[in-house]
Amino acid sequence: MTRHLAAAVFLVLIGFTGASNAVAQSKPAPKTAVAEAPPAAIKNGVTVRAKYLSLLAGTSAAQVSPGGRVTLLVQVAPHPKMHVYAPGQAGYVAVDLSVAPDEAFTAGRPVYPPSQSFVFAPTAETLKVYSKPFVLRQDLVIGSSAAMKRRAAAGDALTVAGSFHYQACDDAVCYRPETVPVNWKIKLKP
Repeated sequence: MTRHLAAAVFLVLIGFTGASNAVAQSKPAPKTAVAEAPPAAIKNGVTVRAKYLSLLAGTSAAQVSPGGRVTLLVQVAPHPKMHVYAPGQAGYVAVDLSVAPDEAFTAGRPVYPPSQSFVFAPTAETLKVYSKPFVLRQDLVIGSSAAMKRRAAAGDALTVAGSFHYQACDDAVCYRPETVPVNWKIKLKP
């Protein structure tokens, strides 16, 4: 039994079941992208520190008009010697970016970058992981209702609520999955 699998079995045996719903839910296959967004390209950036990684959440544009498109960006930086699992890696909790539904916008599916291969030496198991900083993207189309146009004319901001779910591991141990709240604030313009 691999150490990662043994850690997962241990967590189940002690009664940890918080991740079971996230793993059991069926989601469409995630999109992958090749290009990374450098931190300078992230507007309205807010840093969120989690136990095993840091997030820089922001947008592709500082302002957007009703009916316009903006991309939510999350740069994920695992702490040294840590990795997180890429979508499509069976048997582990993969990273997942979620945006709470809201009538003010329509959200596309998150886009995940290509993963890196990680070989767990004791078992020669090859895994799909992220161990270096990477960027997740999710497009939004802002609603164009009369109410949104009034908000834009008043210079209001739109707050988008979401979360980032992940499980981090080092070379020997996997840690409990964690869900980190993430919010984006987008200034509306006429």
